[in-house]
Amino acid sequence: MHYFKVPRLGSFMAIHLEYDSCLHEEAFDDGVREMHNVHKRRAEQEDEKAEWEKEEQQRKETKEQDEEASEYQVEQKDWATIEPASYLKKKVHYVVCLNTCG
Repeated sequence: MHYFKVPRLGSFMAIHLEYDSCLHEEAFDDGVREMHNVHKRRAEQEDEKAEWEKEEQQRKETKEQDEEASEYQVEQKDWATIEPASYLKKKVHYVVCLNTCG
């Protein structure tokens, strides 16, 4: 390195910086669209749960009315958790430089 007639002590350092960023317009649009879909699917699942509980209640009442039938047993059903997908990401590349020569 040449410092125009005056030699000085010091150093120069450059570091490659690379990371995933979701700070762009496509990620925002995709995130909003995904959240709308998640809310819609969760509402549908809540409707299914309410309908299933109503059917279970009717099944329980019919079992209780029929004396010869076996004892009512609750049927267990596992409901899937609905989570949003991760954000759309792009790789960002930078070079961070440090000059301590003055």
